[in-house]
Amino acid sequence: MSSDACSIVAQEDGDSALLVTLYDRISHYKRLRGQSPQEIGIPFWDIIVISAGDHIQSEVISGFLINLGNRNLLMKGVTYKVYPDPDGQRVGDGGATLNVVKRLMEDFGDNVFEQRILLIHAGGFSKRIPHLSFITKLFCPIPFGLQSDAQDENHSTSNLTMFDLKQAMYLRFLDTFSSGIFAAASDDIESFIDSPEDFQRFKADLDQLNPDEPALFSLAHPSQLQIGKNHGVFSLSKASFDALQSTSMLLIRDCLKVVQKPTIEEMKARNLVISSNNEDIVYTDSAYWMNAPLVKRLADFALSQSSANEEFSMYSDFMTRQSGKEAPISTIEEPNHSSIQPLLDMATKVPIYLIALPQSKFYHLGTTNEYLDMVQKCLMIQKATTKLEIDDKSLENFQARRSFISCSDLPAQVFIPHGCVLDHTVISTNTIQLRPKTILSNCHIPMDIGEIEIPGEYVYATVPVELKSDATQKSTPGFVTKITHINEDVKGVYDSLVDVQGKTMVRLPSHVSFTNDCFSLWNAKIFPMETDKCQSFLASFRTFFSGKELILEADTAYFSCDDLMKMRSKSRIVQEFSLYK
Repeated sequence: MSSDACSIVAQEDGDSALLVTLYDRISHYKRLRGQSPQEIGIPFWDIIVISAGDHIQSEVISGFLINLGNRNLLMKGVTYKVYPDPDGQRVGDGGATLNVVKRLMEDFGDNVFEQRILLIHAGGFSKRIPHLSFITKLFCPIPFGLQSDAQDENHSTSNLTMFDLKQAMYLRFLDTFSSGIFAAASDDIESFIDSPEDFQRFKADLDQLNPDEPALFSLAHPSQLQIGKNHGVFSLSKASFDALQSTSMLLIRDCLKVVQKPTIEEMKARNLVISSNNEDIVYTDSAYWMNAPLVKRLADFALSQSSANEEFSMYSDFMTRQSGKEAPISTIEEPNHSSIQPLLDMATKVPIYLIALPQSKFYHLGTTNEYLDMVQKCLMIQKATTKLEIDDKSLENFQARRSFISCSDLPAQVFIPHGCVLDHTVISTNTIQLRPKTILSNCHIPMDIGEIEIPGEYVYATVPVELKSDATQKSTPGFVTKITHINEDVKGVYDSLVDVQGKTMVRLPSHVSFTNDCFSLWNAKIFPMETDKCQSFLASFRTFFSGKELILEADTAYFSCDDLMKMRSKSRIVQEFSLYK
């Protein structure tokens, strides 16, 4: 990186060094794609498993994997598996983990215990990032593509996704673990810096543990107290905290307790807060590794059950029972877990070791704004690490206007303002005005639209659907364009239409209807269906922006986000989102 680039990154973002390290890991992984780990002599995952929320989501993910394999963008010799949650039920990350372990045993037998397995949980409808509901957060585009846009140096293009990041960011740990399952969510990014000397000390400490004992190893990151409110927080001994002051990676064997989602007052009362560099922090959880003996225990339990349909969490139900605790230390309501009680009893005998990373950060992509913030951070790092000569004018322009274009086609004359994301989108007109923080996903804006201004801070996402006739059982293909504001709580559920009208930004008319009479924007029937992709965008655009409130025509059928998840066309989703790659 040039000195100018380094100084600009350092001035703009305190996380720069962490993200530059992540950038380097992604760049290394990108060069490896399409090769065999065995042939080039590098450690890699033997099996990569993705858990899906239902069978449709599973088939969409499988379709993406087939497409990536056909384009030589997967590692050769690695087994990729997609397992849907049982019967499409909500089983939580714990139930999904048990289901995956059971399916792995059915497919591979005891050979599973000799494999290094990456498990990525991708279930859920991504309601707070609505343009990802149909492709999952795992395949959302991330601007780490090492490509510059020929149209404008302030735009970045990429075909890398969170799936690529997930395969790359944990590779460092493959030098330390011989077998087991590394479990991670699909909507977070962990970046860390470690020195070679600290890493070797960490490996030596790890070698002193009994490899035949079941154990769970959780990453631990320094976090602000506000972040700790939504995560598991670890209680550290004074000796461990003192050791963390002089290392970049530390194996902590004496984790005193794990508290799930505590309030700030509870963090202080339970002595979870640490003062570091004149700032109060806590150490929080993220991804974790289960060694082979623990996987064997989980497999024995999963195979003893006729079904794995009970919802529970490895974080709030399993980890909080470590150190012989009879009940979890948690601030969230605990459900009845009668059918998995033997598993939870076993958890009290499983030690939790922490892989503490003082120079690390956990980034959560839980909302549209969090996604946009991360895109901006990645764009700055990409700019700084790829541009060798940066003059004052180009730096000024870049800091004022950064956008991200992924697999899209648009005229060179179209001005893309700051904070925009265009993914699999075609703009055929140069008479369009985009406003900042506009997200266009799988949209097609036609040439004959005339002059049009696209309001900013909105997400526009066009989805291929199939409308099945109750009478004939035949399906009609079409498109529906969802429009949501980036600050809107689509998940929020209210008591009445009046409450929805009073607490949401969408201007709903009094005659709007809701799926299952559930008063939420997710269930509001406000999106029209069209047979043409261009017309779909225009129809929804006019519905939203032609008056003071949404205009719902009496002779037009409207659908909710919930409806669309049932109508989504899995084969066409794979086709649409692979079109330009």
